[in-house]
Amino acid sequence: MSKNMQVVILAGGRGTRLGPITDTIPKPMVPIHGKPFLYYELRMLQSQGYRDILILTGYLGKRIEEYFKDGAGLDLRIVYSHEETPLGTGGALKLAENKIAGDFILMNGDTLFPFNLRGLTDFFNQQDKMGVIAVSKDPSCRLAFNITMDKKGLVEKYHKRLPSEKALYASGGVGVFRRNLLRMIPPGQFCSLEGDIYDVLIRNHDLAAYVAQGSFYDMGTPERLKIIREFLAA
Repeated sequence: MSKNMQVVILAGGRGTRLGPITDTIPKPMVPIHGKPFLYYELRMLQSQGYRDILILTGYLGKRIEEYFKDGAGLDLRIVYSHEETPLGTGGALKLAENKIAGDFILMNGDTLFPFNLRGLTDFFNQQDKMGVIAVSKDPSCRLAFNITMDKKGLVEKYHKRLPSEKALYASGGVGVFRRNLLRMIPPGQFCSLEGDIYDVLIRNHDLAAYVAQGSFYDMGTPERLKIIREFLAA
């Protein structure tokens, strides 16, 4: 098996819609069947052979570090980058630039998309693009449909409002990017990957989409949290 990519996990969000649960713990640490949500994502990565993990923390980030430490308990190698003030998904990535060794997988720390990442990384390696995002067309994701693709498999539009009648796919919160992406992000200021950087990539025809099988799960609201608890109990 070839050396797996480093996985970068965005875990800095507060999760205001889950209050009061997230008044004392960060969103990725919300308990599911006695374990933090992030535990299930890390366990999925470990089961697929991904060991090198960089977690980008923000709100109450010490709680994540204290729980998972260096990752040895899960047979992982975990390092952290902590933002003192919110910098957005792009800004958090830029802050961690010196800890990102090469091309990398990027995942949200509050969603779970259980598919084989090898297919995504193989597809990425076949493309000459800055990035590839994993999307789902599973009917259960219809309320999150926000991606329009062209006939070549490039992302044509990332719709900001959900759901979009024009979109046939949902972004699953997982992507693979070239390290050169970090050069596009201004240092020391707020920057959103979805709101700022993706638009540039789309205009440059530099963002492709990989259609992964199955549904993804988002624990951002009490209703969605109930669904993911049922899924993880199965």
